[in-house]
Amino acid sequence: MPEIVNDPISKAIVSSGNFAYLKIPAAELRGFFDSSFPALAKNHLADCASGYLHRFTAGHDIVIDIPKTLINHGPLEAMKQLGHVLITDFPTKQGIPIPGLSESGLGGWLTNVVGIPKPYLCINVMDAAVGIFACTEGTLDIINICANNVRMSPEVFLDTFVEGAAELALGTNPMITNPLLVASGIENIAAGVYSSCYTITHPIWYTSFWDVAGGGLAGGMISLLISKFILKKDNATCLANVTKSVSISSLFAVSTGFGIACIIGMAASGYGRFLASKDNAKRAIFYRITKERYFDFLECVSHCSPDLAKWIIEFEKDKSFIPELPEYQIEFNDMPLIEYQFGEDLQMMHRI
Repeated sequence: MPEIVNDPISKAIVSSGNFAYLKIPAAELRGFFDSSFPALAKNHLADCASGYLHRFTAGHDIVIDIPKTLINHGPLEAMKQLGHVLITDFPTKQGIPIPGLSESGLGGWLTNVVGIPKPYLCINVMDAAVGIFACTEGTLDIINICANNVRMSPEVFLDTFVEGAAELALGTNPMITNPLLVASGIENIAAGVYSSCYTITHPIWYTSFWDVAGGGLAGGMISLLISKFILKKDNATCLANVTKSVSISSLFAVSTGFGIACIIGMAASGYGRFLASKDNAKRAIFYRITKERYFDFLECVSHCSPDLAKWIIEFEKDKSFIPELPEYQIEFNDMPLIEYQFGEDLQMMHRI
């Protein structure tokens, strides 16, 4: 996807420069510019307010305050004030209000009514550089995606959602508070949303229907020949194999990635069935009652009940034979005596 700047070296330079700027102490940065331009370090018209974020309050809006100074005090004072704002204040970390968004402009409504914090309406020189760089790229992305109906892909996903989320996280970080970076993140995410919506509402018709149908039919015919005439499978197994082959072949005709994903999924499902069948076979062998085990069981029971052998013989002679079962009392150590009366069915006991 073409971009105005898609050079990783340029992005690395801008990012590393931004983080290096953040490492410089604010007092040293301010002192450097004041000492470099002593004539512009102080300006009574610009510094008419005091306190935290006094630049947002008054005197530093180049769209509102500088024209007022030009009208009321003349061009010389306006030039001095503009120099003070741009040369000594703009490079510092506190920065200056976004033009037109100071408290005397639209910023008063944004902070008091909308609730946007004041730091998000101020920018410094590094915020402006990084923000303009990011906003330009984000603007080109959203224009390109909307104009060319770019489909969602891994590359587009990284360039929209991932990059936009990173820009939002950095722009809203209390140490950075870059409104332009937030705007760029919103642009990139909006571009990703448009691409996703277009991909969902215009599915897969960029591939010819006959390519998909032809690939599916070819795969199905090959699978039928192999299953029916070479492997000698039954009709149900042949139908299942043909269905799988048609699905995989059709997906490969649409996208190689789709076809590979389908093969991996079917392979995983088949391996799971194989493991389950082995486990079921082991359990069936373990729980199977063989003739030898049955007679072993009868022998064990006969040791406990000497009448069992006689009952079995009588039952073989007369299938309607029902033994007369006496009442038993069973004592479990410290448990109270419990009386049981055996019913007619040997598998049922009724508590008295």
